[in-house]
Amino acid sequence: MTHIYIKEALTKLSIGRTKLYKHLGQANITPQKDGRKSYLTLDEFNKVKLFVEQPSANTKRTNRTQEIELLKLELKLKTEELERERTEKNSLILELGKAQGQTKLLKEQNDKLLELPAPKQKDEKKGFFRKIFSTWKR
Repeated sequence: MTHIYIKEALTKLSIGRTKLYKHLGQANITPQKDGRKSYLTLDEFNKVKLFVEQPSANTKRTNRTQEIELLKLELKLKTEELERERTEKNSLILELGKAQGQTKLLKEQNDKLLELPAPKQKDEKKGFFRKIFSTWKR
């Protein structure tokens, strides 16, 4: 098969008739007629197929705007994530500060307790019993 009819080309390229003729004009191709039907040769069809597959300036522009929107969304998500991490770190720092403050207080209390003289109740008890036993043996 050396040629493709316009109707077949429309279905294969899945575009409308006006777009097909627009691309034909861009490629400087005029369809040939076989009675009432217009057709393209395989080479012409392949050239038109290349024009159809290439994105036009409008689609490039819309693709850029879509990319920009996606980048904005990604940036927004990253900033939200960084905000969450920052608040978590700040809360952990506050908790750590509180814990350090409590440990300082506990150390101070422990130091104060160590500075106090140790109770001599055990020694007194031993001395008391020694006194009793020493007098009892006699």
